[in-house]
Amino acid sequence: MNRFLIKVTAFGTSIFLLFLISILATENKFLSDFLSYKIPLTIGASSHQWTRQGEADTTRNVDVLIVGSSLAQSIDVRNFTKYKLRAFNLASGSQSPIQTSYLFDKYLDSFNPKLVIWDVHAYTFANTGVESTIDLLSNCSDCGGMISMLFKTNSSLAWKSYLKRMMRKPFEEKNYVAPRETKLSKYITGGYMEMYFEAPDSPEKMTNFYYHGLDLQKKIFESELKSLKGKSISVILVNSPKSDEYILNFQNQQDWFEYYTYLMKQGLVEGFLNFNEVFSGNEEKNSFFYDIAHLTPEGIKNYNTALIDSISERLEVLKKVD
Repeated sequence: MNRFLIKVTAFGTSIFLLFLISILATENKFLSDFLSYKIPLTIGASSHQWTRQGEADTTRNVDVLIVGSSLAQSIDVRNFTKYKLRAFNLASGSQSPIQTSYLFDKYLDSFNPKLVIWDVHAYTFANTGVESTIDLLSNCSDCGGMISMLFKTNSSLAWKSYLKRMMRKPFEEKNYVAPRETKLSKYITGGYMEMYFEAPDSPEKMTNFYYHGLDLQKKIFESELKSLKGKSISVILVNSPKSDEYILNFQNQQDWFEYYTYLMKQGLVEGFLNFNEVFSGNEEKNSFFYDIAHLTPEGIKNYNTALIDSISERLEVLKKVD
């Protein structure tokens, strides 16, 4: 019996080692061509996530914390300085409540914000945020606390990416500094990045679509809102501007607006701001989007003006809080 167990253990260990070797093999372009899967681990890139997480690791005591997907990255932290408030934009590509929860666990106590601005994009409730999980684990310096997020993401690709990063991490340059500016963007202290994308000559066309939220995402979202309320941290939900094509074809967006309003009535959030109509009547609004939902520099400028105007009184009150 013992010999049988030894053989089974040896066989299992061999299979696992071969599995790890196959993951490492994806680093080699020639060898990866023979594998059925790819494991992309990109440090920094145009999203500046390496720099953002590195700065977050050493940041303490901000007034305003901004979270959400790449749509939330349009909120410029520099607009809060005129109110003598310090803001940090912790948004990241396709960040869903699962990944936001991980970031809260990691940074909320040290950030100690008085106000959270949470960009709510229905798309991020409709999946587990595999892309976001991989982005975060690819760019972490201190990679602790990720196991719970990986289980919730429930993706074999995410797990393979994690194993690959952990095997690769001891050999990475410890003091690596990613470029703060690329041809597409520039990183600004406080987690924000300026983007240089221009509007296309012909706006993208869409067909009708729906976003149906996962129960897990809503459960985590509401749990985090309750936790923030318990810590006396106010939350404002924002729906960033979307193109006419997006608004026209998003068939159940009103259901989502009603859900956010319901959360406000339940006292879990201070307010819900919908900026769908912020560019209404503006003849140049096509120049404000480089795709169906992401803003050009001109669009970002206009959106930030509208957003800050909408919460200016709240920011004045926040400024007076010690």
